Amino acid sequence: DTVPPEVLALVIPPERLLLLFRVSKGLRQVLEALSNQNCTGHKKGDSSTPLAISLTLRPLRLRPPSPSALQPFSPSSPQPLSPSAAQDLSVLPSALVALVSKARLVSFSSNRNKLPKEIVGTLIPQLLSSPSASALRSLDLSQCMGGQTCASLLSRHLPALTSLTMISLDSCFITAKGATALAQTIGFCTALIQINLGNNDMKDSGVDAISGALGRSVGLSCLQLRENGMQADGILALKAVILRHRRTLAVLDLFGNPLNSEGAMLLASCLSQCYSLQTLNLGYCHMQDRGLISIAAGLKETSCLCILRILCLRENGIRSEGMSFLAPALGQCAALTSLDLFRNSLGLDGVEHLCSVMAKCTRLMKLNLGYNGLGAEGTKALAESLAGFHPQLTELQLQNNGIGEDGAKWLAMAVAHCTRIGLLDLGCNGLRCSGFMELTPALGRCCELKTLDLGNNSIKTGASTLAEALKNCTSLLHLRLKGNHLGNEEGKLQEQFSATCTLYL
Repeated sequence: DTVPPEVLALVIPPERLLLLFRVSKGLRQVLEALSNQNCTGHKKGDSSTPLAISLTLRPLRLRPPSPSALQPFSPSSPQPLSPSAAQDLSVLPSALVALVSKARLVSFSSNRNKLPKEIVGTLIPQLLSSPSASALRSLDLSQCMGGQTCASLLSRHLPALTSLTMISLDSCFITAKGATALAQTIGFCTALIQINLGNNDMKDSGVDAISGALGRSVGLSCLQLRENGMQADGILALKAVILRHRRTLAVLDLFGNPLNSEGAMLLASCLSQCYSLQTLNLGYCHMQDRGLISIAAGLKETSCLCILRILCLRENGIRSEGMSFLAPALGQCAALTSLDLFRNSLGLDGVEHLCSVMAKCTRLMKLNLGYNGLGAEGTKALAESLAGFHPQLTELQLQNNGIGEDGAKWLAMAVAHCTRIGLLDLGCNGLRCSGFMELTPALGRCCELKTLDLGNNSIKTGASTLAEALKNCTSLLHLRLKGNHLGNEEGKLQEQFSATCTLYL
């Protein structure tokens, strides 16, 4: 009764869990202790009001206890569960239900813990059938290993979750069969605002089933269906959903679906009627110039261009012709902050089309043009545009563009003006020693630099000069010079940076 906030967020950090295991106290005891607490809070003077709980699990994939000194470990590199950890994990469902039985569960996240199928099969029914789950607004089961089991069990309980506004089943191995089961009841969650079904394998038939159910939602604002093997037929089914929510849809993520030019043309007819779109991710959709021309035409017809903030078109085989049609649309994107055109084939002509309108994108902060064959002349055109109109740029990625020594001189001018850059990737560009020395003084002006990649540039000398120039870059966390031949000068870099940042030499 001393907790002032209405919502209590319970997050178990990895260091604390590891420490608890080392002193022979398992997750079972932790959860039982929490469930015995008085889960009431103050709200308008009523101390008996059930406290709203937001529960996040992080992480449960623990390594076995070690006699070495206590050190935090990275949850990105999971280790096998120890026998004691596995036993504690088996009681997770009942312990969590006991914990939330005295409160209102408003949010649950498995936090990408890759919960085993057996745990998912027990956790979902027990947790979602609890009376406290009726207040659930956010449910994140991303990367749970249940697959079809997860989708089938969820479908049974979704009709009761009428307050649900966000659901994420990213990377849950849901196929078309699981999507069909989910579609039978997800339509009852009419308050849904965000839905993430990315990185599954629903194919066109699964997307078709889900699309029919989402048509009942009132105001969908975020739809993420990346990497589901969706093609043109899937877009044809999705059109009804996009058009129904054309006034509210702000985020559309279809990355990694092989739409090809046919799917892109179908999507373009929807985009022309979207009024609230702020994020559009069509990376790796195999659109080619033909598909991009349709997308550009659709975008130019809509009023959302003035509020579009993030646009990803990476790895689509875009050439100069496609860029000539996209550039006028980009010229209307006054609010654009991030543009990703990584690994296309823009070349000199393509980047010149882009630079002709970049002056109008005055809020641009992140630009990725890696692997586009800009060459020295393309780099010159880009540098002149950046230096004149984009001093606020925070991320610039130009790896593998054949910039060379001549292009480095022009790029140094742009970097000297863009002093807020936090990430700069110039790897694999043949800068050599002279180009490297041209860039070094400009790099010293980037006081907010966090990540710098100059790897594989045939640099043999100048490391000492770089170390001196980067003295003011106190935020530097990652410095990559791997693939060069710095010889004895590497010692100077290690002496200056090894204690404060990660060196790749």
